[in-house]
Amino acid sequence: MDEIRRLVWEGALNVQVTVKSSLLIGDADLRHYTLNLRLPRETYIAIYLRTIIDRLRNYLRTDPDNEDQFVWLECQGVPVYWNYPIGILYDFMTGLNPSDRQRSHCSGELLNVWKLELAQGSQLPPGVIPFGSELQLVRTYWMQQWKQACYVLNGSSKQMMSLSMQDTQKFWDALIARDQNAFRQVASKIIPAKPRSIPICIHQSLPKMQMFQPIVAGHKSDGSRMKLKDLMKEQFSSLFVDDNSLSKVVSNGIELPLTLDLLDVYARFMSLDGYLHLSLCLLSESEYGRAIAR
Repeated sequence: MDEIRRLVWEGALNVQVTVKSSLLIGDADLRHYTLNLRLPRETYIAIYLRTIIDRLRNYLRTDPDNEDQFVWLECQGVPVYWNYPIGILYDFMTGLNPSDRQRSHCSGELLNVWKLELAQGSQLPPGVIPFGSELQLVRTYWMQQWKQACYVLNGSSKQMMSLSMQDTQKFWDALIARDQNAFRQVASKIIPAKPRSIPICIHQSLPKMQMFQPIVAGHKSDGSRMKLKDLMKEQFSSLFVDDNSLSKVVSNGIELPLTLDLLDVYARFMSLDGYLHLSLCLLSESEYGRAIAR
């Protein structure tokens, strides 16, 4: 289990950021306003937005630090909501099938790069949370997420609220510094050995982008452990039929077998905000054909 946690924590994405042409000064060379980054999956993209802005500001018509200007990122014209972990955003906004990605890497035909555009305007798109030039709002939002996760896990936010100032600072610093051991040390003071319920976010991109937060216990009424397939059948009965599921469940770029225990999945794949984030990925055409044939 520790090895899986390490791999999830150390997972990263290739991200390419360009600038909307309407925001550029004159005929800027594409090489100058294209920024290539490798970012951890387990972090917020807002933490890196200041670096992105500083690297690209010389090519922008309007100073992004103006008080009446907002800056955000878009993926194919769709706003990127920074308040979810980067890896989760990538999984559900691109809808890429993990098995397709694996085949592409093995054949050497494709390097997966998430292409984003820097956008700027006097108003933020609906649903995008402003956070200013400092990280305090990001930290405040992250702490609030942990309070909610703590409440789901324990039936109370007491464990989170009773952290010492030193532990609270250590928790945040561990996220920024990518220190998994320090992060887990503090998280273990919040997560009980027997959770009351499991904090879960399910992301669906088709037919439209949606997010669901079901209340899910780790055990069923008969005392048996809740499986991932039990949750999916309950929430998405049209997609998950006994032997002919039309969708996959993905977390941090990894396809999860539906036979896994939910408590085990949470222990391995819990994200930086205390939630288990799951993305629904439709089957490829060939996989769909095999499913129907069965």
